[in-house]
Amino acid sequence: EQSYGIHSHSRMDFLLDDQIFIELKSSNYSDHGHGYFPDAPSTRAQRHLLELMEVISKNPKNQAWVIFLAQRMDVDSIRPLDVIDPEFGRLLRLGASKGLHYLGFGIKFSTDGTIATIGDSLPIILNE
Repeated sequence: EQSYGIHSHSRMDFLLDDQIFIELKSSNYSDHGHGYFPDAPSTRAQRHLLELMEVISKNPKNQAWVIFLAQRMDVDSIRPLDVIDPEFGRLLRLGASKGLHYLGFGIKFSTDGTIATIGDSLPIILNE
C-alpha cells in the first residue's frame, strides 16, 4: 500500500512503476446475476475515485485502475449500486470520462476457503 491523494489520506492497493495506480474493490452483493458495489454508502470509495481522477489529471503518463472482485461466481457483470450510493455511481461514470479504467473478475474460493482463484473477466456496466 502507498499513500496518495488529497493530503495523502488514502492508501492505494498497488502502485506499479510509480505511474499505474490500482484500487481493488470487493463486490459481494448480487441480484439477478449482477454483482454490485457498494453494498452500503461509502464516502471512502467515493474519495478513492476522486483521488484516482486527480492522479490522472496531474500527469498524463499516469494510469488509474479500479478492479472489482466479485466474491462469488454467480454473477455475469458488476454495476454501481446507485440506489444505495448514488454519488459513487455518479463518480464512477465521471471517472470513465476522465480516463479511469475499470476491470471486473469473479473470485472462486476453495470449499475450505483457503484458496482463491481469479475467474473470468466480468464487464463493468456503468449505466443505470
